[in-house]
Amino acid sequence: MSKTFLVLGVSAGVISTFVSFLFAYFFNQNLFNFSNVLPYWKIVSVDFTLALTSAGVYYGITFISKIYSKIIFNSLFALCSIVSVLMPITAKLEGIEFPEFYPTFALPLYMFFSVIFLALSSIFIKDEK
Repeated sequence: MSKTFLVLGVSAGVISTFVSFLFAYFFNQNLFNFSNVLPYWKIVSVDFTLALTSAGVYYGITFISKIYSKIIFNSLFALCSIVSVLMPITAKLEGIEFPEFYPTFALPLYMFFSVIFLALSSIFIKDEK
């Protein structure tokens, strides 16, 4: 993988993990405690895995098609983000207090990663002219 895409993946992983961890910590301390459903180690591992996988997919798409790589990747990324949002909405949680507030906790965790990765990708990856 190119060094630029690797740096993009690692930096997006670190920043989104930090922001997601802070959000989860303050949400669990001040509102509703969902740490038994979604522990901190899962948040960290999912953010890093998504960041490195997304950077690898972006590199692969850029390797195949340099001209349309941004359009293809952003379309694929948006589609995957929209579909993955359905997971916390349709989750059936039993045995916890206030399960109806779980999407309020989980959905920002998805959006933090998406926004940070797309913002950093426009900084790290320059358009080919």
